[in-house]
Amino acid sequence: MPTSRTLLAALCLALASRAPHAAAQAPPRADDALADAIARWIALSAPPGGEELAAPALARVLAGWTRDANGNFIRRVGQGTPRRVVACALDLSAYVVSQITDDGYLRLKRTGPALAYPLWDQALESHKVRIHTATGVVPGVVAITNGHFARLHRADSLPATVDQLWVDLGASSRADVEKLGVSMLDPVVPERPVWTYAGMAAGPGAALRAGCAAVATAARGQVASGETVFILSAQHVFNWAGLNAALARLGPVNEVITVGESRGGGRGGCAPAAGRAHPPGAAQHIGRAPPPAPRLRPAGRASD
Repeated sequence: MPTSRTLLAALCLALASRAPHAAAQAPPRADDALADAIARWIALSAPPGGEELAAPALARVLAGWTRDANGNFIRRVGQGTPRRVVACALDLSAYVVSQITDDGYLRLKRTGPALAYPLWDQALESHKVRIHTATGVVPGVVAITNGHFARLHRADSLPATVDQLWVDLGASSRADVEKLGVSMLDPVVPERPVWTYAGMAAGPGAALRAGCAAVATAARGQVASGETVFILSAQHVFNWAGLNAALARLGPVNEVITVGESRGGGRGGCAPAAGRAHPPGAAQHIGRAPPPAPRLRPAGRASD
C-alpha cells in the first residue's frame, strides 16, 4: 500500500497531468489553461448544505461519481483491502437569508464558523450576491455606508460584521421580495468571477478547491491494490459532517487523507503536510484540521 506521503505527492502531480513536460519546457499557455481550470473550481457555488448547487457545473468533470444522502460526491476505485479514503472539502462558508424587512431588504447570517479574517464581511459591501431560491437565482447587491456621512463615523474603527449587511434586490416591500421567490434560509453566495493572472489562480478558498480538483483528477486513475474511495465532502465547515457520515456508512477503513484543508479559513495546499493521514481505528472521526500547509504548485499560489 502506498504511504500517505507518496499518495499525497501523486495527488499533486495529478493536477499537472495535462502538461507532459517539465514546467520549464511547457509553453506559457499550458499554465494559463491549468490555472483557468482550477479557477473554475474556485468559483463554484457550494455553500454548506447547498453543495448540490455545484452539481450542474461538475456533471462533466465528475462522470461516474455518485451523490449520497448527505450531499457528498463519491467515487470508488478498486476493491478489497487495504481500503483508503481520499477526501477534500467542497463547501465554503457562505450566508443565508435571516430576515426580509418590510421595506424589501434582506438581512444575513453566516453559515459555518466565524472566519479568521476580521474584514471578511465588510469586504462584501457594494458587491454582487446571488440568492439561490427554490425557483432559481435572484441577483442582489450588498449596500454600503453612505459616503456623505462618513465624516460622522471617522472615530468608529470597528469593521462591519454580518449584522451590518443589507442586501438590496431592487424591491420596495416584503411582498416584492416574496414575488421574486426569496424565502428565509435561502443560500446567499458572493458573485465572484473566474480569476486568473500570469498563469496562476486565486480566490477565496483556493487551496480547498484546488485540493478537490486534485482529488477529482486522481479518481480517474487506477488503484494498484485494494480500494480507494474518493470523496468531495459536504458540510466540512460543520466539523466535516458529510465526510463523517460517509465514513460511518463505509465501515472500517485503513486510512483517511484530507487534501487542501487547513486551520483558519481555507488556506492550505497539496503537499506532504497538507493532508492528515489517520491510522486504522482512527478513521471514524475527523477532528480539527492540520496547520496551514505549503500552497499548491504548479497552478500558482493558492492564495485566499
